[in-house]
Amino acid sequence: MRWEQRADGEVLIELRCPECLVLSQVCRSATEMAELDRRQAETRARLVDAYEATVAENMALLADNLAEALRRDLVGADDFAPRPERRRRPDDPDVRRAA
Repeated sequence: MRWEQRADGEVLIELRCPECLVLSQVCRSATEMAELDRRQAETRARLVDAYEATVAENMALLADNLAEALRRDLVGADDFAPRPERRRRPDDPDVRRAA
């Protein structure tokens, strides 16, 4: 969450457990902090790669589904028409929020 450079070269860091939200403070050396940064960057890169692969796979499946719908002539002009606005009741939470 936070860090502070100390006069002795160590870094005081405040950590929060994402599971139980417990806070703790620890001192670490610059070398340990560099390793933490390296690991975080590596893990972030793996997460971004996995996310991008998942998005690409999902988009490919959506394109395949659209192609199949077009092949079967299941898509028409009415699929792209503006949807009629939903009538709202006065007790609808969205109406009260807009007022």
